[in-house]
Amino acid sequence: MRKQAKVLQAPESSAAADGDEKPTRKQVSKRAYLTVNGGEADRIEEAAGARYTLLGTSEGETHFDQQFGDAGKFETMCAIFGFHTKIGNVANTVLNDKNEPGTPDDAADAIREFIDGAKGGTWAERTGGVGAKIDLDALAAAIVECAQAKGRTDLDPQTVREQLEDDKARVRKVRQVPEIAAAYNKRVGKVVTLDEALGGF
Repeated sequence: MRKQAKVLQAPESSAAADGDEKPTRKQVSKRAYLTVNGGEADRIEEAAGARYTLLGTSEGETHFDQQFGDAGKFETMCAIFGFHTKIGNVANTVLNDKNEPGTPDDAADAIREFIDGAKGGTWAERTGGVGAKIDLDALAAAIVECAQAKGRTDLDPQTVREQLEDDKARVRKVRQVPEIAAAYNKRVGKVVTLDEALGGF
């Protein structure tokens, strides 16, 4: 029998039948173990990777997958547990912020930003606020830079920025393109290569 996927829950209020306000729980994510081929495993001992699924985004569900190593090894199991825990913490920080709780799309952006930073050598700890703070000027310039590398010279940063300002879904979409993400990270001064991460040590 397949194990039920673990879920991350956030509080939601609803009125009970007698009129009293009683807290209920809303499922906001799912966690799964992955085989080396990307299918779901029943137990962590059988898994080589992990999947964290954020529910309720503009895409319906947004998946974050990561492979770690050979199934059944202590290091692999620790990595899977740590991935689920850390990505869940990043999402919770956004969704449950006391002053400015974010949306699932904001949480997805924050997760992407954390993963990009961690892969570049920076283990960033969020301190609150909604989602990832995007520099639209830098993002527009990065898009134009990548377009020019493909031979397109019809785009200008100001026009691109104006389009991004009015379309948050488009911002999320273009930031998932590796070339654009790398160009953006370089413009905002984030670590983007291993050599940069190791520089100064």
